[in-house]
Parts: sequence; structure tokens; C-alpha cells
Amino acid sequence: AAHVHSPTGGQGMNSGVMYAVLQLRVKDQLGPHRLPNLLESYSPERVPIIEKMFEMTTKVLNDTVAHKERSWELETKFFQLDVNYLSSLIVHDAREGDVPVPPVNVYSFGDFGRPQGGNGVPDAPHWLDPNAGDRFWNLFDVFTLTKHTVLVFAAENHDPVTDEVLVALQEYPAELVQSVVILPAHSFVRDNAVLQSADHVFRDTDRHASEGYIRRALLLLCALMASSEEPGACAMKVYFSKIFS
Repeated sequence: AAHVHSPTGGQGMNSGVMYAVLQLRVKDQLGPHRLPNLLESYSPERVPIIEKMFEMTTKVLNDTVAHKERSWELETKFFQLDVNYLSSLIVHDAREGDVPVPPVNVYSFGDFGRPQGGNGVPDAPHWLDPNAGDRFWNLFDVFTLTKHTVLVFAAENHDPVTDEVLVALQEYPAELVQSVVILPAHSFVRDNAVLQSADHVFRDTDRHASEGYIRRALLLLCALMASSEEPGACAMKVYFSKIFS
């Protein structure tokens, strides 16, 4: 559910559980691999967003009551496309230290900048599965509400760092984690037993993902919460240590 309020503002009817993050977390909480305190991360994630939502809708209501012109012409921040979880206890962004200080404005439309741990991941089109004909995939075709998704941006087909990450992923429950390897646009997939262990392998044909997310060889995005340029599987293990027992 998104935020629900009348066009004239007011306090709304719910807290807006965005992106179904809670659904995935409840699934983990009830599963055999859960951490007992995992749901404690919910309030630090949601309360800043709820507070800002109340502030925004109250302003609309006050403008309406005051008969201000154009009070119904809502600003772009009402699009909710950049609602973030930078204040989450499980965020891990190893590119610039650990958990970043959350911005004052959790609706920061226009200042989104480079995706980081805690941001919702924008879609990326035109991924080609080298083994599945001419069908193109988007990032959102791969995401699922029931699994943590790890995106591995490989420097090349036989990238030892990618192999290390995929081997490390085998330590985690397959029913809760899926791996997606993104190869450069002009890569050719050769026989590679480790690479074949990935759930999905795509070529980033138009470079939307590689140019939109990163400039270096490897980035991990786990359930929209983690990102890293650390070598190997270090950051991934740090992130999952906050999720699984």
C-alpha cells in the first residue's frame, strides 16, 4: 500500500508500507534462518518517512483550508519514487563507510544522485540472456518479493571476484537468495562452471545498469539495501550477517 490521503490533504489512512520490504522481512523472521531482532529495523526505516508524509499532507490541508490557489497541484515529491531507507539498521554501503546519515528530507526528489545502500533501485532495461534467444529483460523482471536479490557486475566472463561471490552465495538458503550476474555489453559467455551456478546471467546490452549504478567492476545490491565496491564477498557477508542467523 502507498500513502493514502484525500486530495485536500490530512493525516492519511495508513503508514504506507513501501516496496513490500516488510513482507520479505516477515518471511525471514518466520523462517529457520531468521535473526530474532530483525523486525527491530522496521521503525528506524519507516518512522522518518511517516513523519515527513504527515508534514506534507498537513501542509496540503492547511493550504486548502486557507483557500490558497493551486493547493491541489501537488509537488513531484508526492510521486514517492525516491522514498529511501538510508536510516535502516541493516543498510551496508561499503563505498563510503557503513550506514550513511539519513537525509533530513526522506522525499528527496531531484537530489537522488548515485544509488546507494538504502535507496530503491531504479529499473534498467535491455538485458539479454545469452542462452535464451532474443528476449530482453528488465531489472524489475528479475526482482521478487520472496528473495533477496544479489546483483553482481562482472568485469569479464572469467572474473575471479565474481566467481568468489557466487561460491560464497552457496552458503545461503537458495529459497531466500537469488544471484544475478551482469556482464559487459560485448561479453561472450564461455564455459564456466562457477558462472553457471548463478540464477541468472545477462549482458547489459545498452549499459543502462553499469552506467546508472557503478563505474567500477563490482557492485552488490541485496534487496535494495546494500552496495559495495569492496573486493570479493566481504560486503555481501556483512549485509547478510544482519539478516540471517
